[in-house]
Amino acid sequence: MTAQNDEIQKIMVSVFELTGCKMTADDPIIAMMLIQRREMAELVAQHQEQQQFFLDELTKKANAIVGSADAFEQQKKFVLQEILHTNAQELAQAESKMFAQISQRAQNQFDEMSADLFKNLETRTFRLMMILLVVQVGVLIASLIL
Repeated sequence: MTAQNDEIQKIMVSVFELTGCKMTADDPIIAMMLIQRREMAELVAQHQEQQQFFLDELTKKANAIVGSADAFEQQKKFVLQEILHTNAQELAQAESKMFAQISQRAQNQFDEMSADLFKNLETRTFRLMMILLVVQVGVLIASLIL
């Protein structure tokens, strides 16, 4: 009962400090204030339990969201790698096709020039050398660019 007597004394001192009214330990208001304090303590404890439950649930959901975000990030990286790989393959195929076309065109031009060379050997010898040089430089530049 000492804890209860200490609590009664605290209530009486608080009432006196706030109102200036003196109370006795057997005053019915003291009993009501004791009941009210205990109910408040129970409500605070209940509120703290609910708050802890809420925080625990919030933590679980936050962890799930973080896990989902991590999984999404990994999926995004995988998709980007797939896209980059596919693009690299398509680029290699396009370069190969383009090189083949350029080579074919260069070969066709060379064949035409060779025919002209043999037809006009005396007059076109110097021009042919220059054209071959230009074609080779063009093929070299095209292969360097591609």
